[in-house]
Amino acid sequence: MTKELELRLLKEIEALKQEIRLIKGESPEQKPTYQYSKIRDSDLENLVDIEKNLDKIFKHWFEQPITVDERRSNVY
Repeated sequence: MTKELELRLLKEIEALKQEIRLIKGESPEQKPTYQYSKIRDSDLENLVDIEKNLDKIFKHWFEQPITVDERRSNVY
């Protein structure tokens, strides 16, 4: 089976499924929506692959040399 034929058949199957849902009086499938302020970490992890890599963000900061100006220090 060619890729084009497979895609066409999948579209037809989905159209038939929608038609059956309409005949049965079922509501069409709704894609889930999420509000940023209400999404939980577990929901987010199910949606996308999260990788924590703080090295990429903070590496530049941590590798900067620290210069202390003794004239400006106010240590009591």
